[in-house]
Amino acid sequence: MDVISNFARRLTESQVLIEDLMNSSINLRLYRTLLELAREFGSGAKSQNSVLIELPLTHQRLADMVGSNRVTVTRKLLELQKRGLIAARGSGSIEILDLEALQSLTVNAQS
Repeated sequence: MDVISNFARRLTESQVLIEDLMNSSINLRLYRTLLELAREFGSGAKSQNSVLIELPLTHQRLADMVGSNRVTVTRKLLELQKRGLIAARGSGSIEILDLEALQSLTVNAQS
Protein backbone atom coordinates (compact mmCIF):
# COMPACT_ATOMS: atom_id res chain seq x y z
CA MET A 1 0.00 0.00 0.00
CA ASP A 2 2.92 2.38 0.78
CA VAL A 3 4.41 1.75 -2.65
CA ILE A 4 1.15 2.65 -4.38
CA SER A 5 0.74 5.73 -2.19
CA ASN A 6 4.29 6.91 -2.95
CA PHE A 7 3.80 6.24 -6.67
CA ALA A 8 0.55 8.23 -6.70
CA ARG A 9 2.21 11.14 -4.87
CA ARG A 10 5.14 11.20 -7.30
CA LEU A 11 2.79 11.00 -10.28
CA THR A 12 0.83 13.98 -8.96
CA GLU A 13 4.06 15.93 -8.39
CA SER A 14 5.14 15.12 -11.96
CA GLN A 15 1.83 16.32 -13.38
CA VAL A 16 2.10 19.59 -11.43
CA LEU A 17 5.66 20.06 -12.69
CA ILE A 18 4.64 19.47 -16.30
CA GLU A 19 1.75 21.94 -16.01
CA ASP A 20 4.11 24.44 -14.39
CA LEU A 21 6.66 24.11 -17.20
CA MET A 22 3.99 24.57 -19.85
CA ASN A 23 2.05 27.44 -18.31
CA SER A 24 4.21 29.37 -15.87
CA SER A 25 6.84 32.05 -16.20
CA ILE A 26 10.38 31.46 -15.01
CA ASN A 27 9.73 33.85 -12.13
CA LEU A 28 6.78 31.83 -10.87
CA ARG A 29 8.60 28.51 -11.26
CA LEU A 30 11.63 29.85 -9.37
CA TYR A 31 9.54 31.37 -6.56
CA ARG A 32 7.56 28.14 -6.14
CA THR A 33 10.72 26.04 -6.17
CA LEU A 34 12.40 28.20 -3.52
CA LEU A 35 9.29 27.99 -1.32
CA GLU A 36 9.08 24.21 -1.78
CA LEU A 37 12.78 23.81 -0.95
CA ALA A 38 12.30 25.99 2.13
CA ARG A 39 9.39 23.80 3.22
CA GLU A 40 11.27 20.53 2.66
CA PHE A 41 14.83 21.47 3.60
CA GLY A 42 14.50 24.68 5.57
CA SER A 43 15.81 25.10 9.06
CA GLY A 44 17.83 27.41 11.21
CA ALA A 45 15.42 30.29 10.78
CA LYS A 46 16.67 33.51 12.30
CA SER A 47 13.12 34.76 12.62
CA GLN A 48 9.66 33.43 11.91
CA ASN A 49 9.66 35.03 8.49
CA SER A 50 13.03 33.71 7.31
CA VAL A 51 14.38 30.24 6.65
CA LEU A 52 17.71 28.79 5.61
CA ILE A 53 17.57 26.16 2.87
CA GLU A 54 20.28 23.80 4.05
CA LEU A 55 20.87 22.14 0.73
CA PRO A 56 23.83 22.93 -1.49
CA LEU A 57 22.28 24.55 -4.55
CA THR A 58 24.23 25.64 -7.57
CA HIS A 59 22.57 28.00 -10.01
CA GLN A 60 22.74 25.21 -12.59
CA ARG A 61 20.95 22.80 -10.28
CA LEU A 62 18.21 25.36 -9.65
CA ALA A 63 17.97 26.01 -13.39
CA ASP A 64 17.49 22.30 -14.01
CA MET A 65 14.79 22.19 -11.35
CA VAL A 66 12.79 25.05 -12.91
CA GLY A 67 13.39 24.22 -16.56
CA SER A 68 15.53 27.23 -17.39
CA ASN A 69 19.18 28.06 -17.95
CA ARG A 70 21.84 29.04 -15.43
CA VAL A 71 22.23 32.62 -16.68
CA THR A 72 18.53 33.38 -16.29
CA VAL A 73 18.37 31.81 -12.82
CA THR A 74 21.45 33.77 -11.73
CA ARG A 75 19.85 37.00 -12.93
CA LYS A 76 16.55 36.23 -11.16
CA LEU A 77 18.34 35.30 -7.91
CA LEU A 78 20.29 38.56 -8.04
CA GLU A 79 17.00 40.46 -8.48
CA LEU A 80 15.62 38.71 -5.38
CA GLN A 81 18.80 39.58 -3.46
CA LYS A 82 18.58 43.25 -4.45
CA ARG A 83 14.98 43.29 -3.20
CA GLY A 84 16.17 41.87 0.13
CA LEU A 85 14.14 38.67 -0.18
CA ILE A 86 16.98 36.16 -0.26
CA ALA A 87 20.66 35.97 0.64
CA ALA A 88 23.37 33.61 -0.52
CA ARG A 89 25.05 31.72 2.29
CA GLY A 90 28.16 29.55 2.40
CA SER A 91 28.33 26.17 0.66
CA GLY A 92 25.59 27.06 -1.82
CA SER A 93 22.84 27.52 0.75
CA ILE A 94 20.15 30.14 0.24
CA GLU A 95 18.39 31.99 3.02
CA ILE A 96 14.93 33.29 2.33
CA LEU A 97 14.82 36.49 4.33
CA ASP A 98 11.15 37.31 3.79
CA LEU A 99 8.89 34.30 3.24
CA GLU A 100 5.72 36.37 3.17
CA ALA A 101 7.03 38.66 0.43
CA LEU A 102 8.18 35.68 -1.65
CA GLN A 103 4.77 34.05 -1.24
CA SER A 104 3.16 37.33 -2.25
CA LEU A 105 5.31 37.46 -5.39
CA THR A 106 4.17 33.94 -6.20
CA VAL A 107 0.53 34.94 -5.95
CA ASN A 108 1.09 38.06 -8.05
CA ALA A 109 3.02 36.12 -10.71
CA GLN A 110 0.09 33.72 -11.09
CA SER A 111 -2.30 36.51 -12.05
